[in-house]
Amino acid sequence: MRIYVDIDLDFLVKPIKQEGINNIRKYKGEDCTVSNVENFISTLNNLRLLKAKQKKFFTNHKKSYTYWWINRSLNNTLIHIDAHSDLYRNKQRDLTLLSDTDMNCDDYIWYAIRDGFIEKIYWVVPDDSYNLCDESVVKKFVPSDVLVEMSMKENQVDFLLEVITRYGIKKIQYTVLHLNQLPRFDSIDLLTVATSPEFYSDKADEHIFKALRLLGASEDEIKRIMQFHQEIC
Repeated sequence: MRIYVDIDLDFLVKPIKQEGINNIRKYKGEDCTVSNVENFISTLNNLRLLKAKQKKFFTNHKKSYTYWWINRSLNNTLIHIDAHSDLYRNKQRDLTLLSDTDMNCDDYIWYAIRDGFIEKIYWVVPDDSYNLCDESVVKKFVPSDVLVEMSMKENQVDFLLEVITRYGIKKIQYTVLHLNQLPRFDSIDLLTVATSPEFYSDKADEHIFKALRLLGASEDEIKRIMQFHQEIC
């Protein structure tokens, strides 16, 4: 079992946008606020989440799945730091019915569960984003057809999901919490970082690129990502 840290840098930007269109900057020119990047990186360092054996940087978040597929390691733990769960669209218990051609940035984690790569998830949500003490809010995080159990405590929700995967019926532990509530992990095998420019204003870009540098992206990686940010409309 390996530990994967998967970060979407839209985690830093408010307001949180729930809709995005691939390769289109729908929110271009809009005002936004960005959390303090240095504080974010410092917290990640204190939690030892950045000492990864591998680091990968890209724009479309579904590429995380590609690197998990390359590793072919099964039953891993995912620390998903993101303003979005990326467990959207799918409502069915049988994940073998998912079509590979339909995979997108908003549902790629279902595919990783289907293929046995992920069996435990910590979804880290931004502070002051979702009210984790409101049952009517948190029940929307997972489809009712896959929910087995749910328990709530202050600013944390624990779900037990049951799905049909390519390895049979599996129980998935799924916890939603804030960054400062994460348990400590001895080592991180893979860090994946997406910029997801379709989900925020271009006014946030300078902070996003600053975060990339502090996370360890090379100048060539940053140049490639910056070019994509500038080219999409």
